[in-house]
Amino acid sequence: MKKILLFSLCLLLTNFIGQNLFAGKHRVNNNPELNAEFTDIQTAIDAASVGDTIYIEGSTLPYESDSLIINTQLVIFGPGFYLEENDSTTVDKLNAIVSSFIVFNAGSSGSILSGLDIQGFGSEIQINADNIQVSRNHLVTHIEIVGNVAQTLIAQNYWDCCGIFMLTGEYAATVFILNNIFTIDTGPISISDFGSGIIENNVFLFSSELSVSNSTIRNNICVGGVYVGNNTVSNNFEYITLEDFFLMTGSTDGKYQLKPDSPAIGAGYNGTDCGAFGGAQPYMLSGLPPIPHIYEAYIDVIGTNEDGLQVKIKAKTQN
Repeated sequence: MKKILLFSLCLLLTNFIGQNLFAGKHRVNNNPELNAEFTDIQTAIDAASVGDTIYIEGSTLPYESDSLIINTQLVIFGPGFYLEENDSTTVDKLNAIVSSFIVFNAGSSGSILSGLDIQGFGSEIQINADNIQVSRNHLVTHIEIVGNVAQTLIAQNYWDCCGIFMLTGEYAATVFILNNIFTIDTGPISISDFGSGIIENNVFLFSSELSVSNSTIRNNICVGGVYVGNNTVSNNFEYITLEDFFLMTGSTDGKYQLKPDSPAIGAGYNGTDCGAFGGAQPYMLSGLPPIPHIYEAYIDVIGTNEDGLQVKIKAKTQN
C-alpha cells in the first residue's frame, strides 16, 4: 500500500511539468503489482503522441528487449542512478536499467532521453535524427550518430564503458559533448571529417589522448592528453593526478567534484570552473532528471475514518 501510494504521489507531482502542458504523460513499470499504465517500454512508445512524456520507473528487474524504436518526438525520463549514494535524491532508490538497442529515427527529432541506467548485452544508442538530447544517464554502452544529423547534445552523463562515434555522411554535423564524466574504461570519441564537436567541461579519466578533429575543446580535465590537430583548444588540464583536483571521497560520481584548492577552480574559459561540475549546465549528481521529485516521505500504515491516512512528504524541483 505504501509503495503504490508513493508512486501516485510522484505521478501527481510530475503532472505539473512537461514541455507541453497539454502533452500526454505515461507511466512504465515492469512490476505488475504496481498497476502502471504500461509494463513494457516499447508499448508505451508506440502508444504515445508527439510531445508526450514517458516515465520509466525504478524496478528490481531490468527492462530488457532487443530494441526500442523511437519514431516520434518524446521525452523519456528515468529516476536517475546512484540514488542510495547521494543526498536528497528520491524516496524510492531503485534505478531503471534498460538493456536494449535504442534507435532514434527521423520522426523523433527533438526527443530527450534522461535519467536511465543503460547497460547490458546488446545495448547501444543509435541517433538518426536532429536535436536528440541524451543527458543525465549512466551509460555502459556507446552512442552512434549516423546519417545526416545536424546536431546532437550529449550532456551530464556518467560513462562506465564505450564511447561516442559520429559517423556522418557529407553533411555539416555538430555534436555537443558537455559536462560528462568518462571513466577509465570508456572508449574513444570519434568524429568524422564531415562533423565537428563542442567538447567542454568534461572529466576524462582514461589515460589515452582525446583524439578528435574539427572541434572546440576547452574546460576539460584529462588524465591523458588532448590531440591538438585541426581543433581549437584552450583552458584544459592534461596528464593530471586525480588527488590534486578532485575530492576523491563520497559517492561514485560526487568524488569528481573539485576540492576547495583545486587548480581547476576559475581556470576555464571566461573564468568558469573546469570539469564536469563547471560551466553553464553542471553535472547533476545521480542524474536526477529535470522534474520535481519526492526525497522524503512518511505514510501511516493504518488510517481512520476521522483522520484518514496521514501522509507527509518533502519534495523539490530539479533543474
